[in-house]
Amino acid sequence: MHMKQLINFATLVLCTMIYAQASQLKRLVDPKLATSILKSAQLNSPMCLAYSLLHTQRANLSQLNLQTLGKGSSSILLRHMSSSPKNWAKDTIGRKILPEAIAHNDLVFVQKFLTKNTDKLNARIYKDQTPLLFSLHKEQYGIASYLIEQGANPNIYDDCCETPLVKALQQSWLDGARKLLKKGANPNVETAFKSSMPLVQAAQMQDESLVKELFAHGANPQLVYDHIKILATKNKITPSMLALFEDKIQKKLPASTIKTSRYTFTDIAGDIPDDVKRLGNYLKDPKIRERYIQFNVQLPKGIMFHGPPGTGKTMLARAMADEANIPFIYVKISDILSKWVGESESKIAALFKEAKEMAAKNPKKTAILFFDELDAIGNSRKADSHSWEISKLNALLAEIDGFDPSTGLIIIGATNRPDFLDEALTRPGRFDTKIKIDLPSPEKQKDILKLYLNKTKYEHAQNPEGTVSLIETVLAKFKQSTLTVSPALLKNIIDEAARRTVETDSETVLDATILCVVDEHIKKNQIKGMHIL
Repeated sequence: MHMKQLINFATLVLCTMIYAQASQLKRLVDPKLATSILKSAQLNSPMCLAYSLLHTQRANLSQLNLQTLGKGSSSILLRHMSSSPKNWAKDTIGRKILPEAIAHNDLVFVQKFLTKNTDKLNARIYKDQTPLLFSLHKEQYGIASYLIEQGANPNIYDDCCETPLVKALQQSWLDGARKLLKKGANPNVETAFKSSMPLVQAAQMQDESLVKELFAHGANPQLVYDHIKILATKNKITPSMLALFEDKIQKKLPASTIKTSRYTFTDIAGDIPDDVKRLGNYLKDPKIRERYIQFNVQLPKGIMFHGPPGTGKTMLARAMADEANIPFIYVKISDILSKWVGESESKIAALFKEAKEMAAKNPKKTAILFFDELDAIGNSRKADSHSWEISKLNALLAEIDGFDPSTGLIIIGATNRPDFLDEALTRPGRFDTKIKIDLPSPEKQKDILKLYLNKTKYEHAQNPEGTVSLIETVLAKFKQSTLTVSPALLKNIIDEAARRTVETDSETVLDATILCVVDEHIKKNQIKGMHIL
């Protein structure tokens, strides 16, 4: 017998003695002591130690370190797991053995372990990481591929706010990234830094095929377009890559900002303020514009529509633009606000630049830039306001101050709460012209309801008396309730009645359907305990 074999045999006998003594005295075998014994014999025999530990009735697995024992120990432990003591909790096994097996690229153990413990596939096993995230962290792509095929969740974040897709791209593991996309990985995942988002990483790799594949899986180029432009100016991406993003977006402004449907003042049955009519005539009639120029009269830089919700502020602005046949650029403030530092400011600057270009291309050299929900960005600045909130408002103020009214751009803002706006926004030279759009009078309510009834297939369309009777009944019901009657509310009532008619066999919208919708709306929205006599 060779000396090495003799030492191995002696070591096995020694480990067996340790096991026997621990069984009799029911004491805990110290893995560090056993390891030191093996090391003193200059052996790397994980089988002996693992066997002894597994068959010790009170083995303490939490002290076990597979890295000390060496590769192969995890498989030995798994082999004897069925005979392991009952007090070995599965959580301990998952937290201790599985990460070590992944770190040592022990795919056999991972496969067998997850077959017996399917609940560990998406469990947090090491520092808030799942097996898939941990395998990517250790760059064990064979194990990662197996976990992906087994259905590991591709959208779980780790403690660094990164998903498997983000990690795969960071490590240039493109095959894995494509596998994750096919398994439903979110290509629009939000990361701590914009540069870590999948589209930005793919663009910096100059991999156009991967960018197109991300687009095919729903990646939104608008989310990273501003960052892509910055990379292009620094020559970190090619012009063709930038063109790929621009072709996908089709235009710099979101498609929702350009309103294609047309309105005129004849579509508005409510009260139209004189200031709105005056501005509409200025935009529509070239002679009036010439007289403004002769007398050196300039329009205000900013016009503010304010009033209760649903009174038609946006519709009036659109009607002015459509009557004059000039571009109308609708911007919902909440759509351009971003949590990323500097992104909102760049969007505001790009928006004004694009609006000026559209005004210059129009034959009348004019366009309307309409900001809805102006109070979302123009709230009064206080001592406890955050710097990033103030910077967004400052960016808007700077753009308003920086453009020349002679460019033809007219800025209109709308808000339901003018008292919330910062004084710097409403001072002379900015949104200094205020036009109140109030709720319609009772007579105008009748006109509005009649207008919307005439736009649908109403049963009394040829019977004026029947129409008047229905209008009076509807308005009487609202008068007895606590609800505020706005043009938007009346339109919603008729639209809902028409939708219900479509679902039935009726050829026209019946009075009974409209009155049923009114009763349901009042019952649902009326303040309980209040009634107006």
